[in-house]
Amino acid sequence: MVGMGVERTWLKGLFHDYYVKHPVRTPYDVSRREFGHGSLKKIDARHVSFENLKELNAFLQNVSPLYFSASVSEFVNPSAQPMINKGLLGSD
Repeated sequence: MVGMGVERTWLKGLFHDYYVKHPVRTPYDVSRREFGHGSLKKIDARHVSFENLKELNAFLQNVSPLYFSASVSEFVNPSAQPMINKGLLGSD
């Protein structure tokens, strides 16, 4: 079990270095998307939102999740729960 912590730390360091050198760019408005991320399992957190691309990149650089996903849908309030409260605007 001890080795898993060392390996995870090493891997997260690689992800951190990557996100510092390669900021994420998107063709859509980040503030209207819902994101999910995880490190211990595929998705540790859902219904995550960011105000802008700068905030999203700061998150990726600081947290360096091993898994990160974005919704294909746009919402008025992407972090709202349940889904009906998000206010669907459309989808890609």
